[in-house]
Amino acid sequence: MRLKRPTRAIIDQVRITREGNDAIIDYADAGIAGTRLTIGPDIATMTDRDIIDVFNGVPAAQERLLAAWDKTVTEEPPGEKQIDYHEDSDQWVPRMQAACPRARWPASRWARPHP
Repeated sequence: MRLKRPTRAIIDQVRITREGNDAIIDYADAGIAGTRLTIGPDIATMTDRDIIDVFNGVPAAQERLLAAWDKTVTEEPPGEKQIDYHEDSDQWVPRMQAACPRARWPASRWARPHP
């Protein structure tokens, strides 16, 4: 069974343990995945409630970033290269946010270059 993503937590729903600069947050509900949250040296003076506040601030910050994100998709004009090969990562990657599906490339262009 796949575990559910962690949600905002209430202090009564989780068990918090500390390991170095990290807080390990495990839910009482075994169907929700636990989380390892790196806080740093300040964790030594934080209460469990402080850790929950930091933990709950993460999804709130993600939601704010998502709401502010410009979702305009850009793509290379037809006839331009849609992907590039990067030797350092040994991967083909899109040049823009969306590779144009209408591009017709010879099969040899998709093959990894040989040294």
